[in-house]
Amino acid sequence: MSRYVKGLVIDDIRRRLEGVEDAVVVNVVGMTANHAVKLRKELRQKQFGLLVVRSNLARLATQGTGLEGAFSAGTDSKNPYSGSTAIIWGGSDFVSLAKEVTRLADGSDYKEFETK
Repeated sequence: MSRYVKGLVIDDIRRRLEGVEDAVVVNVVGMTANHAVKLRKELRQKQFGLLVVRSNLARLATQGTGLEGAFSAGTDSKNPYSGSTAIIWGGSDFVSLAKEVTRLADGSDYKEFETK
């Protein structure tokens, strides 16, 4: 991916997460397309958003925002996640977000779904 394209992707991620203060990082790698669509629809109905991104691009896109800490373990360290990462945000507050993510992680509908 060229620098120009990376810049466009980073700008798009930044735009989508604009104003988001609370989010949870999860793993959905290995989930079938049908399960992913079902999960996105279920989350959308409850006013949550789900975005799957490359971890490194998410780290760059969230620099200087409230979500920066979710993608860096410290100022001198590399991104603690590798490959693809999913970000879930929304709901009325962080507690409702955490409850929904916990429900999904503990349930049997999405076996590949796990928190990071």
